[in-house]
Amino acid sequence: MPKFKKFSHAVNKKFQSLGSKVFVVNVPKETIWEVYQNSIPAADNQVFRERRAHECNTCKSFMNRIGNIAAINPDGSLDSIWNVTGVEEPYATVAKNLHALVTSAAISGIFVTSEYLAGKEYNIEPNAAGDITWNHFYADISAFNIANGPTIAGDASTTASLFKRALDEFSISDLDTVIDLCDSIYRGSEFLPTVKKFKEAKIAYEASNNKANFIWANYSNYPSRIRNSAIGTLIIDIASGTDLEAAVSSYEKVVAPENYKRTTAVVTEGMKKAALATIQEQGLEDSLPRRHAKLEDVSINNVIWANPSAQKVMKGVADLLGTAVASKVPTKSNEISIDDFIAKVLPSAAVVEALVENRHQSNFVSLVAPVNHSAPNMLKWGNNFSWSYAGEVTDSIKENVAKAGGSVTGVMRCSLQWNEAFNDQSNDLDLHCNAPNGHIYFGNKQSSGGVLDVDIQRPGSKVAVENITWADKPTDGTYEFYVNNFSGTNKDGFKAQFEFNGEIFDYEYNSSVRTNVSILKVTIKNGKATFDHKLKEANSQRQIWDISTLTYKPVTTIMYSPNYWDDNKIGNKHVFFMLADCKNPDDVRGFYNEFLKTDLIPHRKVFETLSSLMKVPYEDSQLSGLGFSSTIRKDLHVKVDDKPYKILF
Repeated sequence: MPKFKKFSHAVNKKFQSLGSKVFVVNVPKETIWEVYQNSIPAADNQVFRERRAHECNTCKSFMNRIGNIAAINPDGSLDSIWNVTGVEEPYATVAKNLHALVTSAAISGIFVTSEYLAGKEYNIEPNAAGDITWNHFYADISAFNIANGPTIAGDASTTASLFKRALDEFSISDLDTVIDLCDSIYRGSEFLPTVKKFKEAKIAYEASNNKANFIWANYSNYPSRIRNSAIGTLIIDIASGTDLEAAVSSYEKVVAPENYKRTTAVVTEGMKKAALATIQEQGLEDSLPRRHAKLEDVSINNVIWANPSAQKVMKGVADLLGTAVASKVPTKSNEISIDDFIAKVLPSAAVVEALVENRHQSNFVSLVAPVNHSAPNMLKWGNNFSWSYAGEVTDSIKENVAKAGGSVTGVMRCSLQWNEAFNDQSNDLDLHCNAPNGHIYFGNKQSSGGVLDVDIQRPGSKVAVENITWADKPTDGTYEFYVNNFSGTNKDGFKAQFEFNGEIFDYEYNSSVRTNVSILKVTIKNGKATFDHKLKEANSQRQIWDISTLTYKPVTTIMYSPNYWDDNKIGNKHVFFMLADCKNPDDVRGFYNEFLKTDLIPHRKVFETLSSLMKVPYEDSQLSGLGFSSTIRKDLHVKVDDKPYKILF
């Protein structure tokens, strides 16, 4: 078969020209063999002896081994061993059909083999009438004979998959941010070439006509496993929208020594320039400085109720506020929803007082105004007012739990604290919870959604804490919390704190702990809790923002949060009870990223830093008090013209 011999030689030559990197495409070997047979006209494939002339086992073995081999052209298209020229029919059509079949498929992996030869160039069959030479497909594949080939192929597939994931997830902007950060973060100069090289890959990937083939052609040319590196974790956090400060902090915890402290700012020069351009374009330079709001800043249009002294200084009072009418005695229980309280009680109220309790610590809030009232609005609602809740963990137990690495932000939490006098240094108290689906303690730290995330065994010369927390809604059922003295001598007892949906209960046990001491039993049903307190609550009076807790304080104004002033209804609604003489002693944030207009969100990292650097300073005259979100179940005891109510939020 001179024509076939010419064809087989051309295929072998083509295979040798494909280079050192070839791939297997996702075409079944049965399909390749079927297309080969069907592409040969019947007249050229007659039965010889027992089968057709081209049904050769040697050629079929060749097809099985490398018939689905392809290489990637510089333009990203595929080439195959069947892309040959100078062959005669019917083999020109055979080559054309096989080339189309192979190059239309997707790459499934790299080509490696444990063999040295595919097919065989020819064999000679002895025959009485004269020996017969049979020509076959053949190729020297020894260059691809690799020890541990399956492992090598598997590693290549994993690397290509990681390369693709990183290229799809990481934007040019994310990479530029990290490149800028490399000047100021620990070991940044070491990782800078890696990030720059990957950026080259990202640019080429975006410009590629065939992204899947680009991955396979280049996975070994770039830092393909960058996602699994330390610098990759930083890029991942930035790409997912993590606060820049938190992202860098997380990265440096991995790569930096324990005592390392970064001295430079996290915001990059590129980010600063982009944000500054937007600020200047929108004329927002005068919008950034913030201060505490005062009564005279607020229009009466935007308050629900104001006492007479507040009315005198607020905007628009004369037009909108009439004389208060004496309150009526409620005909039903003094428990009342906030909506009914606003609609039915406040219209006739002359004096409102709020009972400030220790559990309201996280509800303290300050109203914030722009320094320049005429400055353009930078917030997503139709006014330039914002607010800031008490953000610092000032409660001693919560603070100590947080310092020990425990979570204080979940739906439900029970914390234990002891050894405040440092005299029980070897005493090991343990916090336990009998939960619906199991017992949570040092020997079984997870059950029913709860986790014991702090377990101190020997406190030494420090305050000791333990903490069981539920990040999400607890399973319905009963939870019994108690303290066990595992070892040592306890002299002074302990303190405990329980929190559910923001409601906090504090307990003190002032006797020696010998065995078990019950704290409380909590029953959860449909997301609501009922409490059976085994220990007496420790409601000692505290000073928070110049307010003594456990006392009724005069309310000056009641208002919705600024995102619900006028015709705005954006985000969660809050109700603020501003208190007389309530003063936030700390510098507070003037705005948060979630408050910003949509077109400022791309610069959120810069604005986050600006908000931290431009905090609102303390002012003696300020609008501060208690705030309650419509999304969190809480309650507040008030007296309206000496009539008590329990407002349910």
